[in-house]
Amino acid sequence: MGLTVRLTISHAGKYGDLIWSLPAVRAAARALGNPVRLWLPESLGSIAPLLRRQDYIADVILDAVARVKAANP
Repeated sequence: MGLTVRLTISHAGKYGDLIWSLPAVRAAARALGNPVRLWLPESLGSIAPLLRRQDYIADVILDAVARVKAANP
C-alpha cells in the first residue's frame, strides 16, 4: 500500500499574484504526481470555482484568518 502525499499551498497575495503563481503550483503538483490543495484568503473566493476546475488543484480552502494575514504581513 503506497503513501499518497498531498501538498497544501497557501497564498496570501491578490488575484494577479495568485494567477502569476499558478505555473509553479502546477509544476509542484506534477512533480508530486498528485493535485495540490490551495489555502487562500476569503477575499479570493470568487476565483475558487475556476481554480477547482484545474486538474492540478484538488481543492481550494478559503479562510478568513488568511485574509487578516494578507492585510497585515
